[in-house]
Amino acid sequence: MLIELRDLGSRRRLSTHARTVLTWTFGLYIAGTLCFATIQWAAAHFTRDPDKMRVIWATSSATAIVTRTAGISEQFGYAFPRAMEWVMMLLMVIGASPGGTGGGVKTTTVAAVAGGARRLLRGQNPGRQVGIALSWLGIYLGMLLLAVIALLATEPQSGADRILMLAISALSNVGLSHDRLSMSISGMFVLAALMLAGRMVPLIILWWMADTTADAELAVG
Repeated sequence: MLIELRDLGSRRRLSTHARTVLTWTFGLYIAGTLCFATIQWAAAHFTRDPDKMRVIWATSSATAIVTRTAGISEQFGYAFPRAMEWVMMLLMVIGASPGGTGGGVKTTTVAAVAGGARRLLRGQNPGRQVGIALSWLGIYLGMLLLAVIALLATEPQSGADRILMLAISALSNVGLSHDRLSMSISGMFVLAALMLAGRMVPLIILWWMADTTADAELAVG
C-alpha cells in the first residue's frame, strides 16, 4: 500500500487492497475514538468540564491507535471503564493490516468476510479469498480459545476478563494488559508461544493465499 501511495501520481487509481486498508484503518480509528469517548463521557456522568473532555478525547484517540497493535501500553486496562475494555479487546482482535509488523486477524480479513457475506446474500460466488479469510479467522479464534484454557489452568487466581485480555494481547502482539503482569513461569511460556504464533501464522496464511489465489483483490493474513 505504501508503494502505491508513493506512486499515486503515476497511477490511475489505488488497488482494491489499498483502498480497503485505508478505509478500514481510518474507519476503525474514528469508530473506536467515538466509542471510547462516549463510554468515558458516560462514566464521567456526562461532564461538561472542558478540561475533562480534552482528556477524554485524547485518551480515546490514543487508545483507538494503541489497541490496533501499536505495541505501546500507556495505561493498564483497569484504568478504563469496564465496558471500554471489551471494545478494546475487539479492536485488538482485528489488529492492523497485512504486510506490516502489526498482528491480529487484520482489517482485510474482516473486510473480506463482510464482502463475502454480502455476495452470498445476493446469491453470488464469494470467491476463494473469503474461504481463506474464514479459515484464518477460525484458526485465530481456535488459538485464542486454547490459550484462554491454558492460562486459566496455569493462573486459576486470575479473573476471566483479565485472562482474555492477556491472551488477545499476546496473540495480536498489542502490548496491552489489564494490570501489571504477574504470573507463573508456565503462564509466561503460554504468552510467549502465543506471541510467536501471532507473528508466524499470519505469514503462513498470507503465503498460502499468494500461492493459491491469483485473482484475490485483498491480501489476508
